[in-house]
Amino acid sequence: MSMNGSKTMKLDAENLIIQVDRGIILGELDSYVQAKGLMFAPYTPDKRDLTIGEMYTSQIGSLTGQKYGLPKFHIMGLEVLLADGKILKTGGKTVKNVTGYDLTRLFLSSRNMIGLPTSFIVKLLPREETRVFFLLSMSEAGKLQMLLNKMSQYKLLPAIACFWNVPQMKPIKVMYGFTGIKEKVEQDL
Repeated sequence: MSMNGSKTMKLDAENLIIQVDRGIILGELDSYVQAKGLMFAPYTPDKRDLTIGEMYTSQIGSLTGQKYGLPKFHIMGLEVLLADGKILKTGGKTVKNVTGYDLTRLFLSSRNMIGLPTSFIVKLLPREETRVFFLLSMSEAGKLQMLLNKMSQYKLLPAIACFWNVPQMKPIKVMYGFTGIKEKVEQDL
């Protein structure tokens, strides 16, 4: 357990998981696992400064949520410091390890109110071999809706989708990122 922001990482590449202390900066985690051919799917623009503990305490979303789901679903287990000083371990190294209440999700959703997560067991994925990004400008919201309808019609699911629609800023800016196996990405596009 670490309360001082230590940066311990224990990789289990065979099971596609890594155990990390709450003080690990997301950018460091990302760099470490990418060097091993793996990836931590949740993506936030603040990953150079944000720790994994801060990400889950503040319940920050992820730009890759559309494809990979919410960040909380990438946490398999926790080590939690309770108010009485006891340590509680929840979850584990497998997906189907919950009978009864899912304490991992409860602690992740509590924003440190019922216990302080000090260590996280994080689910990893094999690293995508291809990434293609598009930055588009749309003059009207109707054109954006047409684009979204076409993407839905062709079952295109971007890994990253960002929209900027500031009232003073015209046109609307849209960024899409498609990731995965090279042949599949090329086929989709």
